[in-house]
Amino acid sequence: MAYFITKVKYQENSNHTKHISQVLIGEPGYYGLSNVRIVLREEVVGLIESNLEVYTFNKNGYGQPVIAKVEVVAIYGRKYIKTVKDETEADNLGELPEFN
Repeated sequence: MAYFITKVKYQENSNHTKHISQVLIGEPGYYGLSNVRIVLREEVVGLIESNLEVYTFNKNGYGQPVIAKVEVVAIYGRKYIKTVKDETEADNLGELPEFN
């Protein structure tokens, strides 16, 4: 089963760096995404570590879908999510819209 992240929410650390704390995620359905819900970053890490596939879903300036696979990366013992390397320097997660 695959999941798609469409929006992100950031949290600022005490050292003023921002990281993703929550995401809006859904499963592919017949008419778009179904079972759309807000989950913590740690839940996304759990999905990926359980061998489920997670992707970002966004549209470019031409309205065409932009999809990128999400992976887990550990930094100083803490697990974060990011998109797999592609042809751009920017991380696709940072290009997703934010929610409050």
